[in-house]
Amino acid sequence: MSTLKAMYKGAIKGAASAPWVAQTPPTTGLLWSNPAHGNGRFVIVASGNGTTSNQAAYSLDGGSTWTYTTMPSSAYWKRVTYANGMFVAIATGSNNAAYSTDGVNWTASTLSASQDWRDVAYGEGMWVAIAYNSNLFSKSTDGITWTNISVGTTDYWSSIAFGAGSFVVVAGGPSTASGTALQSFDGVTWTSRGMSAYVNWTAVCYGGGRFVAISTNNSTQAAYSTDGTSWTNFYLPYARNWTSLVYSNGVFMAIPNTGTDAAYLLNQYFAWTAMTLASGNYTSVGFGNGVFLIIGVDVAVSSSYVFYRNGTKTAAVKDLRLLLSSQTYVYLGIGNFELINQKQYAIGSYSFLPQVIEPYRALWGWANDIGAANIYLNGVES
Repeated sequence: MSTLKAMYKGAIKGAASAPWVAQTPPTTGLLWSNPAHGNGRFVIVASGNGTTSNQAAYSLDGGSTWTYTTMPSSAYWKRVTYANGMFVAIATGSNNAAYSTDGVNWTASTLSASQDWRDVAYGEGMWVAIAYNSNLFSKSTDGITWTNISVGTTDYWSSIAFGAGSFVVVAGGPSTASGTALQSFDGVTWTSRGMSAYVNWTAVCYGGGRFVAISTNNSTQAAYSTDGTSWTNFYLPYARNWTSLVYSNGVFMAIPNTGTDAAYLLNQYFAWTAMTLASGNYTSVGFGNGVFLIIGVDVAVSSSYVFYRNGTKTAAVKDLRLLLSSQTYVYLGIGNFELINQKQYAIGSYSFLPQVIEPYRALWGWANDIGAANIYLNGVES
């Protein structure tokens, strides 16, 4: 990458940083599921952190405050997902499931078998729930009535995603590795696919035209696929027990199940960047209402993003008109950037407009074109 030269106090070399704000969890000591967002609210269900629980909660203000509600039964609630106008929750170690249109009032339903259910996704008019160490999944066209699907292959199925017309399932756990994925275009017929590495795959997510998978067991291993069939390795910035992954508006966010290290991936540039979370116990990440939310025993939300110049936080970076030596595609930082009066800028065969990537409002562009627009950071012209 070219050396950045600026007309204001020398080089701008700052790293991006994402502040996180800790919130009060709905109940101290409970382990909360992945946050699902829909119908203007976050919804979470509780596993009890080693015991069964009938507690759920919802937030109407982006995860800052929570209101309790009650599930139809006490269970190890594992996952909740929103799609097609309803929330669907599944419990592990049983056949318990539930559905709700508002995340407040829940109705019991019954999965097709009592299994170690791990995840549920919706696509092509069908809900599909997957089970760990099993060759049986469960499907439903309405999120209420469930029937068995035989997938033919027993593995430690851990995560399911839908995108580009197909379901993709990966396998792995804390002590169980796999090199196999499953793919289905209708939720009924499943085909084995080879992953790019034999590791403990724990989460898969679709966004920005590709599937991304991450792994646990002190691993840096990640993989991506544009079709769910062929996978390519790439690597996270830390060796950690990566457990949860979400995509929204051009950004993948991954977190491990311990510590404060995390990573995000801007889909346009497609390279992982390290990030530090708020101190706490987090196992899952979700997105909604303009913020990322991380949750486990504790809760935190992403706040506004700032630009760092030479490692020092600044409210506004003045005169960010960069003079660079080549047409290198550069990442300038994270902040509330706005681009006003954009102009197409071309050098040789390169022609590009600066872009702001949501939701981080990260500024990108070819190195020679950044001066082609008035750049505003946090409402102040830069």
